[in-house]
Amino acid sequence: VNLVMFALCGPTPVVEAIAQCEAILGAGLPDRIDQSAIMCSIGQLHAMNGEFQTARALCYGARALSRELRQGVHTALTGLGLGQIELLAGDLATAERELRQDYEFLASVGETYYLASAAALLARLIRDQGRDTEALELLKVAQSVAAEDDVQAQAEWRSVSAPIVARLGDPARALSLAEQANSIAQQTEEPIMQGNCLVEFASVLR
Repeated sequence: VNLVMFALCGPTPVVEAIAQCEAILGAGLPDRIDQSAIMCSIGQLHAMNGEFQTARALCYGARALSRELRQGVHTALTGLGLGQIELLAGDLATAERELRQDYEFLASVGETYYLASAAALLARLIRDQGRDTEALELLKVAQSVAAEDDVQAQAEWRSVSAPIVARLGDPARALSLAEQANSIAQQTEEPIMQGNCLVEFASVLR
């Protein structure tokens, strides 16, 4: 699973990453929970390649398998995958709907590690639909529960917050948040995170 996550988040070109991950899945996995996680990751890779129907089928299949295995938190993680897929497809409303149900489940069971990333992504989806106030409330959740060593969550809540703060008339704080997010992201080998933070930084500067 770690190899698949590196293929998804790291610098491997998408087509090559899909081939690598499908080979791992095709080799057969004794752990069906791992199988579900890998299916969801491959779905996100297909979405990056513009293959949205394939992406959705894989991620919904992963969700169904995880539900069959009664894996509550693991099932909820498919909401993050579906949110990313629909974000890439440009369907923010569907992305919000799919992610929100799993965000609410994570919150209800007191899970915090994944909740931070779910809250930050949900805030981005809501913000991009023009609901800044609602997005800020979710970003407060992300900030409050994000672990200090959770690089992704620490970068995300700052970068998503920054343009909202700029629009609210506090450009100095907005710029600081954007710079911090970019600095965190640049210390990783995750080009998607780096790119997202740079886009938000550019939005603040504009």
